[in-house]
Amino acid sequence: MISHFEGLSGVVNEARVMERPVIATRFSGIEEQITSGVNGLIVEQNVDAIVEGIATLLVDSNLRQRLASGGYPSGILDDDGKVEALVRLMG
Repeated sequence: MISHFEGLSGVVNEARVMERPVIATRFSGIEEQITSGVNGLIVEQNVDAIVEGIATLLVDSNLRQRLASGGYPSGILDDDGKVEALVRLMG
């Protein structure tokens, strides 16, 4: 995913559901969806970094497999935390 800004990126979630490795450029909020090296790669916003990330996945089948099955960051799975935050907001 190459982007300068996103909200919650649907493309990242779709790739995670389909168990595909994700490479995303660094933008505000991406760390909420990807833990770099665990369930995807986050690279800088430049051609060299993007090409290097793609090349890394192409030559390292173990990394591809590990990233594809790396799961979701804990913040996305923490339903209790989400409910607690909503309750706090409601006062």
